[in-house]
Amino acid sequence: MTRNMPNNDGNITAGACRVCGGSLAGTQKKYCSRRCSKRAQKRRAAARHKEALGYGVCCICGARYKKQKGNAKTCSWLCSIEWKKALRVKNGEADRRNGRVYPSQRSPGVCLHCGRAFLGRKGRKYCTGECSSEACQARPRTPARPIVVCSVCGIKYRITPARLPPLNLCVACRREAKGKYPRPSTCAMCGISFEQKQPRHKHCSKGCSRRANWRKIKGNPRTRIDNNMRKAIGAALNGSKNGRSWTTLAGYSLGDLVAHLEARFAKGMTLGNYGEWEVDHVRARSKYRYSKPEQRAFGRCWALQNLAPRWRTTAIAMKHGSTQLGNIEKGAKTIAEAQPVLI
Repeated sequence: MTRNMPNNDGNITAGACRVCGGSLAGTQKKYCSRRCSKRAQKRRAAARHKEALGYGVCCICGARYKKQKGNAKTCSWLCSIEWKKALRVKNGEADRRNGRVYPSQRSPGVCLHCGRAFLGRKGRKYCTGECSSEACQARPRTPARPIVVCSVCGIKYRITPARLPPLNLCVACRREAKGKYPRPSTCAMCGISFEQKQPRHKHCSKGCSRRANWRKIKGNPRTRIDNNMRKAIGAALNGSKNGRSWTTLAGYSLGDLVAHLEARFAKGMTLGNYGEWEVDHVRARSKYRYSKPEQRAFGRCWALQNLAPRWRTTAIAMKHGSTQLGNIEKGAKTIAEAQPVLI
């Protein structure tokens, strides 16, 4: 059976597919494949939907147009932009056509520039872009940073007053001065001149550094108690402290420990004479068996209730008029219950 094919000019003839214009074969009458048949069905459904929507009048320009959606109010995207602008200005006022009110889903706000109420996204400060521009122009400007002259190269540069360095050096000169190591310096402990290899080096040797550190610690009893507790707990755990603070392991702070010791001071004890008295265990450490800080015996051994101040020797206690037995004599009296020295 012979069927009509598309003409040379491209027009679809009666015997061609009504969608793609291809040739029909066999018993095919309208479409060459199931795909073309489905496409034609969709086109017919869309046409019926448009016919059901009917025509409308644009609320902006008043032109009559064919509706593409059921809630369409404008004839084109240009009129749609104008309609959205009108809604933002109206802020939910009655529609110009039929008096209906369209509630907005946005949060209400007050313009910081003109004081007019508007609906917009949360956190919006201005009702329109014009108000935002005018507010930005009226905002006071940040004063210009002062101009400083570099004391080395003499160039001028701006710098923040709060960040003004002791010496007026530009960025390049500061980098160059920072990188010049080793350079001559004076030891802060003994006053001997030495070559400073790093900015953190302030002493000529490790001995001067240790003496300076001890001088700093010696004048502060709280720091000495802190260091001694750290060393004692670290030694008791035999290296399983793993870098954790002793306050975290013991469950109390340095202030709590000092207040606990001051409340139990004997006659003549003060923080100033720490060293003549020591932090002692009420119940000996040898009575507890532990290897980790998570064990219950560790918490009981290093609890505040098990720590108390005690004179270092009986002679020191007698000098201050106290009858308390010294820690050393106590350990010599009962070797099994000898207390460790925390100094």
